[in-house]
Amino acid sequence: MAKFSVWMPQGVLSEETETIATPGGELKFKVIATNPGAARFIVAYSEELNPAQLEDSATLFARIRDEIIKDTDFKFQGDRAITIPENHPGREFTLQNRQETITMRIFAIDRQIYLLGSEQATSDSPSPAAIAFFNSFKRL
Repeated sequence: MAKFSVWMPQGVLSEETETIATPGGELKFKVIATNPGAARFIVAYSEELNPAQLEDSATLFARIRDEIIKDTDFKFQGDRAITIPENHPGREFTLQNRQETITMRIFAIDRQIYLLGSEQATSDSPSPAAIAFFNSFKRL
């Protein structure tokens, strides 16, 4: 079970399970989303991984990113290394189509993978809600 807190804008909440194929086997994620207006915010966490699955986090993050891209009509815009509080490494990547931009953050804490994502109308910068959402994540 994941123990975290995150602020999400008010909206219709949904919960689902998603599976992503990786070389180390399928990863199941519990996904919680909110849809305030035309935007969408998600937080997802994986089941507990075994140490072998976490040996090469860079490859694992890239595989998860590629699987997410494969399931959308968005184009990859780029990614960068990030570090969240308590020095947990991760990646942030951006996808875009003509109308919308998706920003995703992937990171590993203990033996789980966490994903945070925002989808909003395409603009030059993230919305204040997206910034607050990403900055609010805390592991308990």
